[in-house]
Amino acid sequence: MLNERERTRGGRTALRPRLVAAGWDYLVIAAWLTVLAGVFVPLSRAGAGFGGLGALGTDLLITALSVLPLGAYLVIGEAGRRQATWGKRRAGLVVALDGGGGPAWRGSQRAPW
Repeated sequence: MLNERERTRGGRTALRPRLVAAGWDYLVIAAWLTVLAGVFVPLSRAGAGFGGLGALGTDLLITALSVLPLGAYLVIGEAGRRQATWGKRRAGLVVALDGGGGPAWRGSQRAPW
């Protein structure tokens, strides 16, 4: 966990551990986008175009395959039992309320995962 030098006066985490956690989480994001590129670039070069979807359909497909899974990763990680994404766990951080508990899920219940 964090030592006293890594905390500010209000008990909040200092900037450096947060940036380290963000860096680790960006590696997860980059890995997922690399997987998507590894699948869709060869498909596109092979002629399996998605032009039939139109602009709106293409935007919805991109959102469904990139934004939604990555958003779910962040929400599930921070609202779950461990109270942290993979990057926050690597940096020794957790998401906690002022009282020390984790984020609430549907009012006062904890997240089911």
